[in-house]
Amino acid sequence: MLRDEIKNCMSDLHLNETGAICASFTFPPNFTGFNGHFPNLPILPGVCTLQAVISMMEMQRGEQLRIEEITQAKFSALVFPKQTLEYICTETETEGITTSLKAVVMRQHKKIAEIFMKVSSNGAAQTWHRDKSGADQ
Repeated sequence: MLRDEIKNCMSDLHLNETGAICASFTFPPNFTGFNGHFPNLPILPGVCTLQAVISMMEMQRGEQLRIEEITQAKFSALVFPKQTLEYICTETETEGITTSLKAVVMRQHKKIAEIFMKVSSNGAAQTWHRDKSGADQ
């Protein structure tokens, strides 16, 4: 499952001096997310970057999270296999079971993505599957 594969690419999960949740991710050439995106030029899909944020938050908090809203997502560089990325995630606001997050993705000390999202901690992971006709369920 892609979710588990992304977690396996994570290392060095920790809180920094400001309380932000930080982790490193390195996606190997055989990472499933690179399949077909694009042939002969594997590029990390943005959805994998979003799931990496969720994975690190789930590991830190010890609970499953569900994306409620992606307020803003800006990707400013391509990510190729074997590149190490540093993710820094800050909780900006909490209302009930919903938490607003800001995540910054860095490569070699340069920001390559910034994401603002809302997640809920109702204990149920959000999953999608396709039925036999190929429709999302």
